[in-house]
Amino acid sequence: MEEWKSYSLPDIARFSQGKQVPLEDQYEICKPGFDRFVRIVDYTSGGVQTPRYVSCDDKYRAEASDIIMIRYGTPGRVYRGIEGIIANNMFKIIPNEDIVSKQFLFWYLSDDSIYQQLLASQSSTTMPAIAFGNLKNIIVNVPPKKTQERIVSILNKLDDKIHNNNRINHNLGETADEILIDAIHNQAIKKDALGSICCYVKDKVDCGILDNENYVSTDNMKPNKGGIELSSSVPDGKCISFILKDVLVSNIRPYFKKIWQATNKGGCSNDVLCFRSTNNTPSVLYHLLRSDSFFDYVMTGAKGSKMPRGDKSQIMKWEVPLFKPNYLYNLEKQLSVIDNSVSLNDLENKRLTVLRDTLLPSLLNGHINC
Repeated sequence: MEEWKSYSLPDIARFSQGKQVPLEDQYEICKPGFDRFVRIVDYTSGGVQTPRYVSCDDKYRAEASDIIMIRYGTPGRVYRGIEGIIANNMFKIIPNEDIVSKQFLFWYLSDDSIYQQLLASQSSTTMPAIAFGNLKNIIVNVPPKKTQERIVSILNKLDDKIHNNNRINHNLGETADEILIDAIHNQAIKKDALGSICCYVKDKVDCGILDNENYVSTDNMKPNKGGIELSSSVPDGKCISFILKDVLVSNIRPYFKKIWQATNKGGCSNDVLCFRSTNNTPSVLYHLLRSDSFFDYVMTGAKGSKMPRGDKSQIMKWEVPLFKPNYLYNLEKQLSVIDNSVSLNDLENKRLTVLRDTLLPSLLNGHINC
């Protein structure tokens, strides 16, 4: 077996802190004295990219291949595929590529055991954080370069398939939205309140029978209509019970546009609104609720400045289009075909994610010969 060598993370990489952005730097137009305006990326809230424009030098810039680690909020999570200026709640990890490739180090730091180690060492404040000094305790087992390349190739192929499915789902979602928009413009006969076609689910389920695959909170809902990911934990007590085709919407910071149509039954936190169609058209309901106009409307009645929440009574007053019964059910069939295709891709992604995450520690520790 080829020789592997162990290094402390700071011995094979350096760290670059993100930029603290003063309010006066947040402009979308040029003004004298500012050389360039670029998007700043902030992953504080579940991976949300917040576009702002700042004048900044290149030391804060991240390219798509760079390794970005969260320092505050959800410390220890790593990302790549980020382009822009990184905010100061994150830092860039720059490896010595004579020893370890950037892609191998990304996968190594993605292993859950590394995340759990960083989680255990975080400062116990109201804003959990990683101290740079704790990074010296991260030991990286580095194989020869050819072995690194083979390991990266295996993991990237699985990850590429997951991302490709996500792209397909995004395109399918946009197609469904276009079908609905066309129907609204050409077939709607009148408008009525949202409450005329759906209701809030109030039924409860014991959290003890749930797991990380069927428990949903605002934390494991992805922004920008990205669906959900596995939950990191399940609380005690009871939570709202949802069933297949219910529509779940995060009611915290509605501008993040977190929404998911259930592909199974399970439970969700009280911070997640659970809508159920009352006229047997769940796909029409889902695509109405995933429209930007819905989230814009929710924000008009949201309460709170730092963490706004939608007003449940006001939400049900949102005006929705109504259609003739025959047309409505034909529209439901069209949209449900698309939604079912999305669900199948999501199911495949779950299986691929489990396979990737199962292989990951064995590959990175040399237990599988590459």
